[in-house]
Order: sequence, then structure tokens, then C-alpha cells
Amino acid sequence: MKSHDLILVPTNALQPTEVSELILQTSQYTSRASIEDLPAELLLIIFKLVFMKSRAGTFRLWPPCSCTEPKVLKPCDCHEKPFKTTWVEKEDRRNPHIFPYAISLVCNQWRSLVKLVPIFWTRVIVFVDANPTPLAELREHLTLSGGLPLDLYILRREDTYDQLDPEEHIRCGAVIDIIRPHFRRCRIISFNVVHNSSLPSVVHDFRGKAVHLTTLELKCRVDDGQHFVSRPNRLNGKAFSFPSLDVLDIDGRNFADACVYLPTWGKALAQPRELHVTISNFRPLLNKVNHSCNVGNVAVALSYIYELRCLSFINVEFPIVNADDWDVGELDLEMTALNLTDVPQIFLDNFLEFIQSEIQYLNIIHSSMPSRGMALHAAEVSLQDIPSQEDIPAFLKRWRGVVLDVSDCEGFDDRALEALGVNHPASTANILYERREFIISDCPNVSPNALKDLINARHKANAEGQHDQCTLVVTGKCGLLSAADRAWFEENLKFFRWKTK
Repeated sequence: MKSHDLILVPTNALQPTEVSELILQTSQYTSRASIEDLPAELLLIIFKLVFMKSRAGTFRLWPPCSCTEPKVLKPCDCHEKPFKTTWVEKEDRRNPHIFPYAISLVCNQWRSLVKLVPIFWTRVIVFVDANPTPLAELREHLTLSGGLPLDLYILRREDTYDQLDPEEHIRCGAVIDIIRPHFRRCRIISFNVVHNSSLPSVVHDFRGKAVHLTTLELKCRVDDGQHFVSRPNRLNGKAFSFPSLDVLDIDGRNFADACVYLPTWGKALAQPRELHVTISNFRPLLNKVNHSCNVGNVAVALSYIYELRCLSFINVEFPIVNADDWDVGELDLEMTALNLTDVPQIFLDNFLEFIQSEIQYLNIIHSSMPSRGMALHAAEVSLQDIPSQEDIPAFLKRWRGVVLDVSDCEGFDDRALEALGVNHPASTANILYERREFIISDCPNVSPNALKDLINARHKANAEGQHDQCTLVVTGKCGLLSAADRAWFEENLKFFRWKTK
């Protein structure tokens, strides 16, 4: 009997003494087995099962397969084509035990077997901090992937982002030189570094049609004023395009350079698909660096996008322009959601002049409040950590939306609630009564009496006198509520919750 053979005996058919005798009779033929005794075919099956734990099924929304209804979001597991999977995006890529690295380090036999399967090596993780991934290891990993589509992540360990790293761009440059020929076969390209000078240049480092690319992330923490256009143009060939791109998360200097120096940038953005765009960390005026890209150039580039699902600005300030000098009416700049983080008002108001359609969702975090434009028509507004010097009441007095979510804003006080109670005279619709959901969290300067005044104002605005359909939720650091006030709110509102610290 071989050491890896199995003996299957129904134990319920044997008495305890018979089991003991059976063990004694067979012990002379058996020896302790190790995992090295498993055949290679079985090990590969086990490795594939481990591999699948790091994978997720792809989902199809449109067009549907013949076995699903149109626009039904469900896994495409029909028999028309194999069930497709991709790497799980939420997996911790800094974990040293992530597949296939831990398995490949167990022993030479395991590593040799893992190397036989190219798809095991289609997620490439490269560290560029002070303890970088060896370049030889990167080259081997790319070779083992066998030309399959790649998920490429260039990043640092979590505790190293607060450190200025003057050598980072040198390490990143060496990595970019190796991976540049593979950009066109990538499904995800993600750079998350400290300095923008460590990022690849959209103008100079990308060429050709990246048919698999769905996510392009070029993120940095510090705009060090490095001009990508000063780099040598290393590539020739067809212009960079990405017909399947869903997410573009790009540093502002790269976006600015593409607007000015890449004539095909607008055409590349114009593919017929939804796109989520984030532009971050570009403050040339603070760095005293001139750049020829301005608000108008940004608006024109974004207007090429077929369907701009969400636009986010994070710590950016492009030079402003006179919108009257631009044919704004010719721009088709529409978006469903606009997210603003650390954005100054002068840039924001200038950009809003180029938007002609309504915005469904407006999310403002630690930024200036807009004073004009279609932001005043956003159906749902979220305000978070707004600086106390910002005039929140002035914005709310002119806002015409229906849902307001405010958190951690000292400037959201009784004056802001009073502004909400003003029915805008320029509208024929009853704007006040349309405002039907208020969510307030960690706003210590809001009082129950001012909230009651707001609800009473809503009642007066309701000509039919029907029960108020408003929702009011107050949580966090907002003071205590008396039993009498709680009873009043519960009687006068459709839904009410007050849970404060």
C-alpha cells in the first residue's frame, strides 16, 4: 500500500476491538505521510481553490446575455461564455500573505508549480518606499504573467506616506521603465505615492490602445511642482486611448499637462461609457509655478466625456478665466454628482459657470461654499467639516434641493436653520415644502427651538395642511432634548430620531 492511499471503512460496522485490530494489522503497511507526497496535479487544484478566494465574479449590466433581462445586475454565469472573475479590489494589497506570494515561498516545489499558471501572476504589487520591491522580482513577475491582462499596483506601506522621500522619484522611475511596455495590457494601473514627480506622465509614458484598462489611478499626496513636460519623450507610436475606462483618478498636474500638451486627450475621454473622474492635489498658485492650463481648459476636456457619472475635485485650484471669453453654451458639461474637498471658492465659482445642467448630488468636505451656479439646484447636498468662517446660511437661503445632510459643521447653527425656513421668492414651486429630509450630525450650535421654527415654517408653506412628510435625524454632539420637545417632533413629523451624546 502506498503512503498516500486511503482506506475507507464504515466505522459503524465495526466494534471497538475490531477497530483496534484493524489498526494493528495495517500499521506495518503505512507510514506517516507529508504534504510533499501529494501529486502535483492535486496541489495545483488546491492552489486554484486558494486563488479563487482572491477573485470575484464580474457583473454585467448592459448589454445583457440572452439568459437575463435587460439592465438586471447579476453575475453572468450563463453557458454562452465562461464565468469571468477579477481580483478582489478590497483585499489588503499590503498583506505579505496575499496570493500568490505566501504560497510561492513555502518551498521550491510549490514555487515551481505556481510558476506554471500565468493567471496566478496577473496581480502585480510593487513597493516603492525605503524598502522597495527588487526590480529582478518585478521582471520575473511580469514574465510569469504570460502576456495576460494585469492589475498593476505601485504603492508604499501604510506608515510611510507621512514622510517626505526625496529618492522616491528615482525608485519609481526605475519601476516605470520596466512596466511601461506592459501598460497596454493592464486592466488596472494604480500608483499611490507621495510626490507627483514619482508618477508616470500621461503625455510621455503612455502610448497605444489599452483595451482592457478599466481603472487608471495616478495619485500623490504632494504636488512638488515637477513639470512632466520636462521629461524626455521616450515613446513613439499611436496616441494613448482607453475605450473601457470606468475610473480615472488622476493628479491635477497630469490632467493639466494632458489638457494642454496631448491633442488627443479629449478624444480619449469621449468614448461611449460612464466615467468617474477624480482630479487631486494641484495648487500651482500656492507653489508659485505658472501653468497654461486653466479652468476653461479643464471644463472643455471634461465636456468630451460621454457620461460623467461623478466628478471629484480634491485640493485643486486651476487658474480662473473669464467665462464670457468662452462659448460656454457649446460645452456639453453634465454630471450626476459633484464632490468637493479642500477647494477654494474662487476656483469653484468659476468652474460652476461652465455647468449648464442640474447636479443631482453635491458633496462638500472642508471646502468653501459655492455662491452661484447649478450647485444651488442640487437635489441632495452633503456638508462635512465646513470651515466656521464660511457663510452656510447664505448658501442655504438660495438652495432649492430636497435632501440636506450636515455633519461636523460649527457654522451650521440656528441662523442656517432660519435660512432654510425662507421660501425662495424666485420660484413658482413651493421650495420649502419640497425639502423633506434633514440629517444633522455633530453640529453643536443647533437648538431644538430653531428646528421647531423650521418645521412650523414648513407647515405654513403647506397650503393643503396635510401631515408633514419630512424626515429629521439629529445625532452626535447636538445637545439634549427634553421629553416635551421629543413628543412635539414625533407628533409633527413623519419620521424623527434624536440620538445625541
